[in-house]
Amino acid sequence: MSRRPAGAGLVLWLGLAAIVVLADQVTKTLILGWFQDGEVRPVASFFNLVRVHNTGAAFSFLAGASGWQRWFFVALGVGASGFIVWMIRAHPQQRLFCFAVSMIMGGALGNVVDRLLHGYVVDFLQ
Repeated sequence: MSRRPAGAGLVLWLGLAAIVVLADQVTKTLILGWFQDGEVRPVASFFNLVRVHNTGAAFSFLAGASGWQRWFFVALGVGASGFIVWMIRAHPQQRLFCFAVSMIMGGALGNVVDRLLHGYVVDFLQ
């Protein structure tokens, strides 16, 4: 039985998170290029694509704050990602868990990139 180096699993999960960040940024760049702010395009009777600039958190929580929330949510995303890396290192045998939290980390870091580049998160699924 061969043993993998201790960090090999972490590299896999960080790579997955990086792919999620890349996919996140590509889709948001397309939305920014193809949609006007607030433009809605129905995809199905229950699903729309709509360009929204979210300066807050989920469901625009704190969106009306004076601007401090941008840096708060950047710090929160970076801190959450650090915690996720710690959890992956602590539970490398839990592959489904590592997969799930890597996907979450990719989404969180994609939103951090948005906040740093634009000052808001580009949302487009409704």
